[in-house]
Amino acid sequence: METGHTRSRCRSHPLARAGLVLSVLALGLLFMDARVVRADGDLAPLSSVGVPKRTGGTIINNAAAIKLGKALFWDEQTGGDGRIACATCHFHNGADNRTLNTLHPGPDGIFASGGVTAAGQNFFPANIVNDDRVGSQGIVGSIFQFIDPNPNNAADLCTPDQTAPFFHNRRVTGRRGLTDVIAFALPQPDGSLVGDVYICPEAAERWVNGRGRGKREGAEAELVRLAVHGTLHVLGYDHPDGPGRTRSAMWRRQERYVSRLRNGAP
Repeated sequence: METGHTRSRCRSHPLARAGLVLSVLALGLLFMDARVVRADGDLAPLSSVGVPKRTGGTIINNAAAIKLGKALFWDEQTGGDGRIACATCHFHNGADNRTLNTLHPGPDGIFASGGVTAAGQNFFPANIVNDDRVGSQGIVGSIFQFIDPNPNNAADLCTPDQTAPFFHNRRVTGRRGLTDVIAFALPQPDGSLVGDVYICPEAAERWVNGRGRGKREGAEAELVRLAVHGTLHVLGYDHPDGPGRTRSAMWRRQERYVSRLRNGAP
């Protein structure tokens, strides 16, 4: 389990926390029916590809769920700056076929693949023999402040965070695979807190079918864990990277909530 998140410190009543967990879980299950699908062989319109069978969750109105997935895919306000939609990058039958500024230098911070020596350059397809990683462009570095109170300005208000290695260029993801959960804390001007938690069911399935501890519990249990994990990040909890993550106070709290939710405890 890996996560990308924006940290926030806040205090909340336990019942409010539980309510947020359940709401996020419901959204995670809903998105399972609006999964991205691929055609075998050449790219083809998604309308020509059958939707795979869900592995969990209950959808009351399948057509409405599909429409919701499409709407979110094109919604610019789902981006980190309120101006970039999923489709901004993945408009080519769900793929990102651009070459400009699509290389991440990896942990060593050195651009050294496909003719790229710095951010903002064209990547020429080549075998990666170092820790560089090819990915989609994100947004120019920025730190979220709050949602613009002006309803006519549909954008997040952010301050610049143009640090190395991308500086003023759009950042590129440094991940090699799917991200299972991403959480964003969105403090409001009035002191309240809004949070976004995005869950990838396919990543949960891969974890369950691979080396993850969820293998003993099933995909639905892992989705509960991801929902709780993301919600705790929104509420301000954090954990170290590496082996210490599963021994952290946040992880122990997470597993207590997961156990209570799976057993139907309040």
